[in-house]
Amino acid sequence: TMRRVTVAAIMTETGLSRATVDRVLNGRGRVHPRTQHVIQETIRKLQTPVAEATHNALAAEMILRVGRGMTRQMTALWQARGVKGGIHDVYDASEAQIVQTITDLARDTTRPMILTVKNTDNIVQALQQARSRGKRIVTLVSDVGAAARDHFVGIDNRAAGQAAAFLIGRTFGVRPTTVGVVVGDSAFRCHEDREIGFRAGLRANFPKVVLAGEAIG
Repeated sequence: TMRRVTVAAIMTETGLSRATVDRVLNGRGRVHPRTQHVIQETIRKLQTPVAEATHNALAAEMILRVGRGMTRQMTALWQARGVKGGIHDVYDASEAQIVQTITDLARDTTRPMILTVKNTDNIVQALQQARSRGKRIVTLVSDVGAAARDHFVGIDNRAAGQAAAFLIGRTFGVRPTTVGVVVGDSAFRCHEDREIGFRAGLRANFPKVVLAGEAIG
């Protein structure tokens, strides 16, 4: 039997508003075809019996070099979705240990590897070698470049940096102003891209704002 799916469940799963979901379910007004497809696929997934969903559960391995809070959130989601595979917390691991973890997990090419790690030469090389053996690589939140992965899941970090520059510029940009900036570890490409976007956004649109210095945080 198919399970009953509520509007609230669809909203939670898709992140769409109640009005949008209602328009698709009841044929009211115009909705983009992609949005209709997302809602229809979500309904189909939510209607899938638990036994079938468990049988077809995703099998993957995840390597996370992120904060404890995010690791806990990802672990809870991983378990709630019934993913077959482990989460490897490498927060305190050395680069050599992370490379070894990648190498060990790459031996099983049937499971994709999802990871958030630093964009260093040794890690990138290990990922390229894993891909050459048929391992599928998905980077999450922080990218490592197209040659070392199959897909990236995350935001446009340069655009995020430009958005921050816009907010700073709208606040201070009408008069000469000196500001400081707090940046993340540039070994993570997401932090590097955000800083590039931020600096480029200020330089192009708010030349009166001058960066006097930076701090790592």
